[in-house]
Amino acid sequence: MTAATTTLETSTPTGTTTVAPRVVEKLAARAAANVPGAHEVTIHGLPSLLAPLHRTTTTADADIEGDTIRLVLHIEVEWPAPLASVARRARDEVRSTILDLVGLDVGAVEVRVEHLVGAQPRPQPRVR
Repeated sequence: MTAATTTLETSTPTGTTTVAPRVVEKLAARAAANVPGAHEVTIHGLPSLLAPLHRTTTTADADIEGDTIRLVLHIEVEWPAPLASVARRARDEVRSTILDLVGLDVGAVEVRVEHLVGAQPRPQPRVR
């Protein structure tokens, strides 16, 4: 899926709201990262050095046609979390977030698990 150039436009008697695909992609990536066991894809190597030079560093791709949004979501999943369960929760969280914040239903969310990562260490309480 390639990044769409179409924007979402909503008109009301008081004005027009336009939402760019990049905004939908950022919302989706952040919503997915809130799911336990899921993380945004980490950029490694040369691409990580060049990332600040590029506009696109998102881990989601939005395709907007009319009032239909389709998303491809790229995530990393913590080992040994169940992949299907994390993907389902990420899909549900993204749909809910886009509906709440943008006001439109997401037609399809394709979840691609790009990597398995070690569990993030839990912060230890400070002892005085």
